[in-house]
Amino acid sequence: MSRAVKVYIKGKYAGVLEEKDRNHYSFRYDDAYYNDPDTPPVSLTMPKSQQEYSSAFLFCPSLLMEINKISA
Repeated sequence: MSRAVKVYIKGKYAGVLEEKDRNHYSFRYDDAYYNDPDTPPVSLTMPKSQQEYSSAFLFCPSLLMEINKISA
């Protein structure tokens, strides 16, 4: 079962963090956030990119300023 949250940085929608299964997590920047030169990356280890970031480990929760659950 897949779960996802919307990620907001300083009130701006930055992208979606998804748990695809217990060993597969991904983050993808929203196109509008990516294209805005005034928005910072969510992390220094995840610079703004149009590619999806993937990991076997959950990205550090402290990097996510605000999250809203979009599916469970």
